[in-house]
Amino acid sequence: MQARLNNFIFKRKMSEIRNEYFPLKDETDAIIRLGFEVYTALGFGFLEVVYKDAIEYEFRQNDILFERKKEYIVHYKDTLLKHRFLRTSLCLILLF
Repeated sequence: MQARLNNFIFKRKMSEIRNEYFPLKDETDAIIRLGFEVYTALGFGFLEVVYKDAIEYEFRQNDILFERKKEYIVHYKDTLLKHRFLRTSLCLILLF
């Protein structure tokens, strides 16, 4: 009986730790699930842009806000570098 109680307490503590350290766990799981869905449907062998198009479709179908591309100016010490950083995708999930 004590072992069951200890197991219950351990699981509850782990749940609290997960919620504290991973506050967006459900949203992260949803995005990972969509990535697996795309891979399952398409398999391997396509160019990266095909997978980006497919994940964009899934994000739109699941009302996940995102930006496909965004360019950033890079500051280094006291100068701006001549090349910019191009981030290719970012998910934004609104929390209500």
